[in-house]
Amino acid sequence: PTRVTTRGVGAGILADNADNLVLRAMRATADQLGGTLPAVDLTLDNAVPLAAGLGSSSTAVVAGVLIAGELIASGLTSDDALELATAIEGHPDNAAPALLGGLTIAVMTGSRVHALRLEPPADLQLIVVTPAMQQSTAEARARLPALVPFADAVANVGRSALLVGALLQGRFDLLDVAMADRLHQHVRAAPVPGLIDALAAARSAGAASSAVSGAGPSAIAYVDRRTGLAEAIGAAMQAAFAAAGLAATVRVIAPRLTGATVSREETTA
Repeated sequence: PTRVTTRGVGAGILADNADNLVLRAMRATADQLGGTLPAVDLTLDNAVPLAAGLGSSSTAVVAGVLIAGELIASGLTSDDALELATAIEGHPDNAAPALLGGLTIAVMTGSRVHALRLEPPADLQLIVVTPAMQQSTAEARARLPALVPFADAVANVGRSALLVGALLQGRFDLLDVAMADRLHQHVRAAPVPGLIDALAAARSAGAASSAVSGAGPSAIAYVDRRTGLAEAIGAAMQAAFAAAGLAATVRVIAPRLTGATVSREETTA
């Protein structure tokens, strides 16, 4: 039988049986590829916070897809893996960056995924502040309106294009304009105490821009590392959550340029 052990984030919380998302993704991939998985001892070292708007589910799904492809020796391509992960996850927004790394753009036509991987600015630094609460992506998405005003849709489309251009050219001065959202940020931020204040605090402390990370409750700020302001920005955001009664964890990170990889280690009995 297959055994699942989780170490790090989620140890003792994540399922250790057939309900484990990595294992579910492995089995779904095997079914799609027409292969049979062997029994395995699956040890998961996880560093991604759960239900925090940081892509934990896509991380698990991509891992499962790649592990299954390796075990079945299917010759799984990156495009195949992305389509399988998207089919399991439901959308490519997090599956594409988890698989490809860097700055990704992904859209779907039917069940087909079209994705581009681009290089983020070399000096881009990210401050991710995660309050001590969880927010389900499904529940956060359920709060979004089914219809939006045409003017708001136009505003977001234009800013999406500006955001890509600003990132490709390293125009940190344009990020705040490019990331001004009129469709979903206010809806996802509203249930999280201190989140709106944390986003404002980041910009006041010198961030180029800030936003809800994924479905929340994490907040993310963008900064030019050359300013040296990352720690001060993180502290300001953390203080905003604290003022609302929530402890929060600060992480200062950089975009990962490589995506998911598979490596083999030969062992001898």
